[in-house]
Amino acid sequence: MKIVERKDIDDKKWNGTVESASVQNPLLYTWAMDATCYFWCAIVSGDYDFIFPIPYELKLGVKRARQQSFSRQVDFIGDITYFPQALELAKKEFHTFDVRITENEYGEADQEFQRLDLSNPTEYKTNAKRKIKKSDEAYTYEVSSDPHALLAMYAENSFLKFKQPLSNIDRLDQLMLAYLSNQKGYILNAVADGEVHGAIFIIEDKSTAYYLIGDAPESAKKKGVIYGLMNQAILRAQAKKMRYFDFGGSNVGSVATFYKKFGAEDCVYSRIHWDRAPAWFKLIQKVRKWA
Repeated sequence: MKIVERKDIDDKKWNGTVESASVQNPLLYTWAMDATCYFWCAIVSGDYDFIFPIPYELKLGVKRARQQSFSRQVDFIGDITYFPQALELAKKEFHTFDVRITENEYGEADQEFQRLDLSNPTEYKTNAKRKIKKSDEAYTYEVSSDPHALLAMYAENSFLKFKQPLSNIDRLDQLMLAYLSNQKGYILNAVADGEVHGAIFIIEDKSTAYYLIGDAPESAKKKGVIYGLMNQAILRAQAKKMRYFDFGGSNVGSVATFYKKFGAEDCVYSRIHWDRAPAWFKLIQKVRKWA
């Protein structure tokens, strides 16, 4: 078992392991990791029998593993009995560590996401049904492979609302293009009078459809456009006989409540973290926050 930098990873072997694994996480492909973080390495054992990707950043000589933007969690693939050894390697390599993985005994299970089990009958809340009907009356829905309308709406709305770094726009663009080029994603547009009034991006991998992002102007949101788009994506996943619709999840109450209007239920995942950064580095971080 060893730590392997990104440049030394065999893409074909790595992605073959990801594709054949029972683990459901479309972020694990090398091209998805490349799109979401500037630096990453991995703990690898055998002939890619065990893999654990780790996004990181290096500041002032301090190596910090951090969950990257537009990702809920990374994961390991392989025998779980190897995982304690992998963590020991990580502790020697990283001063600080803060990444999330599928729920297990080695992490702190304090994170939640929302998922709809499509093997059961879907039960939408009355409010969701009303919003969907309103949207269906106002818009038609079209599948697209062009993310630019969605990206423009996101840049004008959610991006500004959540005060993200400018680099996130480029990362999101690269991530959507990566899923599209690997035939694991699509854009769903809500159209009226030849113009796009709302859009969402859906990832499709193995037996799960994943909501990545969506956005619309406030005027379209009042017409229920996001509800209509979500419903269309769920119907598409059901038609493809997928098992789950994963909403991406949130620990924010209002966002989780929105997802639950479609019948989604809470699922738990784990956070693995430690902070062994030098005292001088912690002091610099505090000063920057106060500045």
